[in-house]
Amino acid sequence: MRYLFFLFLFAGCSQIDYSKKVAEDVGIDYFAEKYTSSAEIDLEKFKSEYFEPWNIDEVSEKEPLWQYDDFLEHAYKGENKLPLLESEKLELLKNSNLENFGVENRKGITTSNTSLRLFPTEKPIFKETWNFPFDYNQNSALKIGKPIFISHYSKDRAWAFVQSSFTMGWIPVANLQILDNESISKFQNSEFIVILKDRTPIYKNSKFLFYSKLATIFPISKELENSFEISLPNGEITEVSKDVAQRFPLKMSSKSVKDISKELLKEKYGWGGLFSNRDCSAMTRDFFLPFGIWLPRNSKAQIDYLNSESVSEILDIEEREKEILKYAKPFETILYLKGHVMLYIGEYKNQAFILHNLWGLKSREAGDRKLYGRTVISNLYLGAEDSRVFKESLLINRVSGVGNIFKD
Repeated sequence: MRYLFFLFLFAGCSQIDYSKKVAEDVGIDYFAEKYTSSAEIDLEKFKSEYFEPWNIDEVSEKEPLWQYDDFLEHAYKGENKLPLLESEKLELLKNSNLENFGVENRKGITTSNTSLRLFPTEKPIFKETWNFPFDYNQNSALKIGKPIFISHYSKDRAWAFVQSSFTMGWIPVANLQILDNESISKFQNSEFIVILKDRTPIYKNSKFLFYSKLATIFPISKELENSFEISLPNGEITEVSKDVAQRFPLKMSSKSVKDISKELLKEKYGWGGLFSNRDCSAMTRDFFLPFGIWLPRNSKAQIDYLNSESVSEILDIEEREKEILKYAKPFETILYLKGHVMLYIGEYKNQAFILHNLWGLKSREAGDRKLYGRTVISNLYLGAEDSRVFKESLLINRVSGVGNIFKD
């Protein structure tokens, strides 16, 4: 049965004249200017998800510890491209202090932007085949000011295993602060601003503190004419301009979806937030967060979280695209395929267009890909103009799910 499915898929691919599907260069303005929305944001739902780590008494589950069995059973390489020694693996396991899982059970907040690692080390871990930049140890990234729940510390107490609102992992102890119940209550009941310009420099008395990512929220201390005074996780008060931040949540409008999309279009690909960049699911998550819409960590979790419809059973890809166009709503729908998620932004000449951050597409050159490595606007036939790209790997041949943010 599986053989027949791929036979039909391949036959369907071969009947399409892909040369006629190459996308024209259409900018975000074309799609954004058509956007209108009357959807109501459920801010209480957002808060229940975003602040979940402060409303639990223990780490939700031990499932994230699956990586230890996999790590010990398979070969991995270090930053020098050489296999990790068994002694190195066992040392990481020992330092993980798993026998004390759930001993601390304390609530805290991130005090800087930080990587969330699968193991308590900043060192990269690669699969047996060298595959930079896919650092197996990079689980995700947390922005400054993120609520966290602390399970326990590493043996050397340099790392904390934490649960955030969307995933778990290790962060350096230097990047967190324990909070008491009074501080948590004050934070949760605050009004907020959201940063709308990526890599916004934050200063205190002209001294640089850190870069703030788009979709970072801070409690408001005071609103001024042209700026906000905001509270930082360490209790300090500083000021940000209304040119780079607005009250949270932002209203979904033609201007706001355009401005946020343009910020995201500037970014290179960052696996799991590596190098302070976004991957596909971080891009969709950060597109929606300023509007008070929470999404889970990865592509599969995101499509499962939404009101979704499967299109994988439609083998005729032109019919599949028609179904997508029928169901999808610009800037309010994500499209899913295994390992990748995309923001649907609208229709142009009967084709679905998307905003997405991707690494590349499989190529006929052995072990190679057609590299994009950044956020792009494209149709679902991206790469069709390149004879080296396997037609079976085109997005249109792999897209399987359509998920709407809002219920009809």
